[in-house]
Amino acid sequence: CDNIAGQLHALGVRVLRMGLCSEKEPYSLETRLQEIGRKKSDRGALKEVLKNVDVVAATCIGAGMGPLDSLVFPFIVIDEAAQVIEPAVILPLGKGAVQAVMVGDQCQLPATVLSQEAQAQGLDVSMFDRLLSMGMEYTLLTHQYRMHPAISAFPSWRFYRGELKNAVTDGERPLPDGVPFRSNLVLLHIDAIEAPGGSSKKNYEEAECAEWVVSMLMNGGMGPSDIGVISPYGAQVSEIRRTLPQSARIATQVSTVDAFQGSEREVIILSLVRANKRGEVGFTSDWRRLNVALTRAKRLCVVLCNVPTWLKSDSSLIRDWIGFHRIGRADVRAYRGGSLTTLPEDIAEEVKKLKDSFTQNNPTPGKLARAEKAARNVSAAGKRQREVTQLLEDAIKGSDEAVLKTMITQAKEAGVEKSVIDEGENKLEGFVATKALAAAVKSRDPTQLVQALIQAKMAGAADKDIEEAEKLMGELVVPTEGGSSFYAAPAEVDAEPTAAKENGAAPTEKKKKKVGGWAALTNQGPKYAGRNRSAAAPEEDGYAEEEEIKVAPAPTKGKGKGKEKKKEEKAYPEGPHLRVDPEKGAGLELTPTCWGMRVDNVEGEPEQPHLSVGFTITSIGGNNLLGLADEDAVSDAFGAHFKDGVEIEVDPVKFVTLDLPPEAQKWPPSFMQDLATLAGKFALEYNITRMGLELRGPSVAMEPAKGEMGEMLNFYKGGQSADQKKAKASSHVDPELLAIAVRRMQDLRKREAEEYAAWQAACAQLQYNQFVVQQVAAAQQMAAAQQMAAQQAMMYPQPQFHQPALVQMAAPAPQVPQGPRPPPVHSDWVQCYDAQGQLYFFNERTQETAWQLPPGVTARQQGRSQLALGQQQQMWQQQMWQQQMWQQ
Repeated sequence: CDNIAGQLHALGVRVLRMGLCSEKEPYSLETRLQEIGRKKSDRGALKEVLKNVDVVAATCIGAGMGPLDSLVFPFIVIDEAAQVIEPAVILPLGKGAVQAVMVGDQCQLPATVLSQEAQAQGLDVSMFDRLLSMGMEYTLLTHQYRMHPAISAFPSWRFYRGELKNAVTDGERPLPDGVPFRSNLVLLHIDAIEAPGGSSKKNYEEAECAEWVVSMLMNGGMGPSDIGVISPYGAQVSEIRRTLPQSARIATQVSTVDAFQGSEREVIILSLVRANKRGEVGFTSDWRRLNVALTRAKRLCVVLCNVPTWLKSDSSLIRDWIGFHRIGRADVRAYRGGSLTTLPEDIAEEVKKLKDSFTQNNPTPGKLARAEKAARNVSAAGKRQREVTQLLEDAIKGSDEAVLKTMITQAKEAGVEKSVIDEGENKLEGFVATKALAAAVKSRDPTQLVQALIQAKMAGAADKDIEEAEKLMGELVVPTEGGSSFYAAPAEVDAEPTAAKENGAAPTEKKKKKVGGWAALTNQGPKYAGRNRSAAAPEEDGYAEEEEIKVAPAPTKGKGKGKEKKKEEKAYPEGPHLRVDPEKGAGLELTPTCWGMRVDNVEGEPEQPHLSVGFTITSIGGNNLLGLADEDAVSDAFGAHFKDGVEIEVDPVKFVTLDLPPEAQKWPPSFMQDLATLAGKFALEYNITRMGLELRGPSVAMEPAKGEMGEMLNFYKGGQSADQKKAKASSHVDPELLAIAVRRMQDLRKREAEEYAAWQAACAQLQYNQFVVQQVAAAQQMAAAQQMAAQQAMMYPQPQFHQPALVQMAAPAPQVPQGPRPPPVHSDWVQCYDAQGQLYFFNERTQETAWQLPPGVTARQQGRSQLALGQQQQMWQQQMWQQQMWQQ
């Protein structure tokens, strides 16, 4: 709201910002009240303010609270609508809106809903996403007015299919002054290791680099309010705030990526934090979060990361970022010790190979998860719903009508979102229409072909199939004297072609040729689970009966199914294979994994003698499913070769139990997270019982899974990984890590020494200032007393005495004899001074200290206590003041 209000005010629009806003802003409520000379407590003051403004800016929740509750707004604009949940959107829409405009980006972060119950009920989906999924018309804003063209190039290619257009030029977004960068897009490699920050992560070296960049920009004349520092992790945000100079902590916005969505700055510094040898980047790999982070800068975007970690990561986003920005388009270097250096040789070689690969292959951007899918909850309560949704979406992408039919039925039972089910049913209708069109083309029956064409166009069948059918329709139309008439062209033109042309009508023999396979003998063609093909069922029935009487030698029972069954039995190979029934499909529920297609369920019909639940199909038709790019590639390869009787290779399910120590129940929650991550990586199911950690999955996955599971268990058993134990046993220390630790300790000691020296100097200066004030006051008091005495001497002169009297007065008084002086009494108390020069007393016998002594108790001036620093400073300052007074 603040950004929108500020921009509208800059354009001359009279806007009022309601809610949390600085009173000094020209569009705040306090400022508007001052303009009309009213107070906030005055009755009717707000109504008078609203009469003088054109736009009211408020949050969705704020629109239904306070003074705006009873007002009506006919025109509503909701910004960042993809990040607002539906209940919040209803508040402004209920203010009497005649027209509402929602502005949002489904390619950015969605609304955050923590309640699992709310997620299960679908409240984590924004109204913006829901309306898009329902097919509501929208307008795409393709021109961006924020980023330098070099910064917007990658998001446009990777996230927006190249549709973003630049409305600003290079000259309008120049580099800031005083920076050593060669481009508006910078990636700095930080050679460091991430550190835990409670439940979050942080990286000390990246925080130090961020402080270096901010200081350099401010020294070049850029204001701290034009700089933004963002990171996906809250612990890193706190560390960066602590590291920034005092002059930049208040004005520079330092926040998480999620909180920064919707904001912009001249310069953005992005700290990705993650730096480890395993290539784990966590939720930082979310493409929508990186999209938000990389599109906030206007003139300069600086990315801080550990390059090897992202090169090993499963996420391809940073690899694509490096490869996409070839030489000259991005400044990729390393930061170390407060200066820029070249990349290490091994990393530089990897970066060069990546850029050369992009230059030669010019790859297309990878697939992105759908916004609706990414917005769904990740709670355990919705696990079944999410699994069914994923399977349904995979079936929609595939080409198996039977699988799609099954998944639609399961999706309805699991309560999957209606928009996804509608999409599946539309795809299923397309399958039906395509097959009906193919059957009509094969039959060459004009009446059936017309009906099939209409159905295919309504269902959105492929243009190629429709064009072929229309071409055949043109061939079947024969012009006559009375107009145009249809006829069924023979399937085999060598059987009495002359008689067919002369008659002009479709004889019975042409119908015989139509029913050469099982499709025509089952009344309705290919079907699954009893789904009707209502396009031409009556005619097909007639053809089937006529064919049974005149042509088919088989008995009428089963309408040809027995004959087809014999053919299928003869065609099946002896080895493992798939059986696909034309009516019931394969009777399988499959899930694509990195090892192949996992069997989740096997129905009774048709029989699959070589498959059981848990088995994995690793090859189909001689095509290996192992080692493909991702699950989509596995699903596509399986669907391309899926057919009746196709040979397959099957990997059986295997069970393995790993030992768990008794203290495993006390391990941190990160153990279960790591366990779930590894199980998902190897497509395994796991369960923790009294026997230990039970694993279930493909046998081909067990050996590599056992290795990584063992390393993880060793890590949690001893608090360190196997590599670290080995390094400790051999007394070998990584020199790079040692150098980093030494440098960090030296910096810490240097900073502590500087802070202690500054504290001592401040204390000494404070004492000196107090002493000077006291001495000046004493001197002024003495001067005043002397002046007063002089005035009294002038006003009252003393009488002159004779010289003998003076001599007599000056004579010494007679000495009175005194007795012997008593010996001094020894006292255990000694006067001492603390560091601030304050007097206190120390008892040498009891080791006690006191600010005051009891009445009658004396203290010695010196003792065995330490010499007080404050006493030295006080004596030294008194001598200096006396010298200054003597010089004056």
